[in-house]
Amino acid sequence: YSDEWETAIAFQYNNQFSRIIQSKAELHTDNRSDKITALKDQLDIAKEVVMGNLGQLLERGEQIDILVERTQDLTDQSVSFKHKAIAMKRRFWWKNLRLALIIGCLILLVIFLIVWFACGVPAFQICFPPSSNPTPSPTPT
Repeated sequence: YSDEWETAIAFQYNNQFSRIIQSKAELHTDNRSDKITALKDQLDIAKEVVMGNLGQLLERGEQIDILVERTQDLTDQSVSFKHKAIAMKRRFWWKNLRLALIIGCLILLVIFLIVWFACGVPAFQICFPPSSNPTPSPTPT
C-alpha cells in the first residue's frame, strides 16, 4: 500500500479496510465504554460516600445543636439553683439569729428570775438592804 494510495480511486480499498476499521473501532469503542463505565461506577461510589458523609455531618450538627441547647439549659438551671441556694442560706441565717436571740433573752430572764428570787422578790431587800440612815431632806435657804 505504500505507493498505491496516490493513484487509488475513491473507495477502492473500502472492502479491504472495512474489516480492519470495524475491528479497530470496536476495540476502541469497547475499551472506551469499559473505561467510561468504570469511571461512572467510581463516580457513583464516590457520590454515595460523599452523600453518606454529608448525612453523617448533618446528623452530628443536629446532635451538637441538641447538646448546646442542653448545656444552655443546665447553665440556666445552675444559675437559678445558685440564686435559690443563696436566698435559702440567708433565710436560715436570719432564722438562726432569731433563735439565738430568743435563747439569749430566755437565759437572761432565767438568770434575772433566779437573782430576783434569791435576793427577795419585791425589792431585792436581801442583796441590797434598805439603809437605816434616812437621807436628809434638803433645807430651804
